[in-house]
Amino acid sequence: MSKRQSLILCLLYFAGYLICFPAVESILLQLLSPAYSYRILNAFEWGFYLAFPFVMVKSVWPWLKREIYLFLDTPLKHLMTLVKTYGLMMLSSIALNLVLLLVFELENSGNQNSLIELYSVQPFKVLYASLIFAPIVEELVFRGALFSGLRKNHKVLGILFSSFAFGFLHVYQSLFTGDFKDLLFLFSYALLGSFMCRAYEKTGSIAGAMSLHFINNLVSVIVTFML
Repeated sequence: MSKRQSLILCLLYFAGYLICFPAVESILLQLLSPAYSYRILNAFEWGFYLAFPFVMVKSVWPWLKREIYLFLDTPLKHLMTLVKTYGLMMLSSIALNLVLLLVFELENSGNQNSLIELYSVQPFKVLYASLIFAPIVEELVFRGALFSGLRKNHKVLGILFSSFAFGFLHVYQSLFTGDFKDLLFLFSYALLGSFMCRAYEKTGSIAGAMSLHFINNLVSVIVTFML
């Protein structure tokens, strides 16, 4: 991925998705009549969430297409790599979350609780966000733009920076709610991010990281919402 493509992805995500999108929602909420605000905001959100991954993919498509071809060149080999990586990731995650539970009495992150609440009223939005939006958009940014930009000359720094940035994305709302203990889940999410980097390295393709992200979220959805 070129520096220009990395910059475009970061601008789209950090400026467009994290700043402009919620700002527009806030403005619409103030301007719209309460009788119509829910329907219009819901339509706006769905339109954005459907279009945004397409825009991200479109901005780096020649590079992404090559990455997908690399992954599909030896699919069975890469599938076995993902299975092993997922197993290691789960064992490590269970151990870390057990520490958070026993030492700090933290069971679920604020991000996880928000998804559980949202699923009760908008299940399709949670499923789409977990299984399509996040594996594509987050991997393009954190492993595609951030990790791949550093891995050639600063591999360890690339893993740490992209993983902790990924972790912070999932807990930063705690800074506004005042639930500062929830910030400890930064390490839990960063651990997951580091294994996404491992999947990228072992498969030689961002498609490997996307696939691992999808598998992780799929299992989480099944365990959390369907069992």
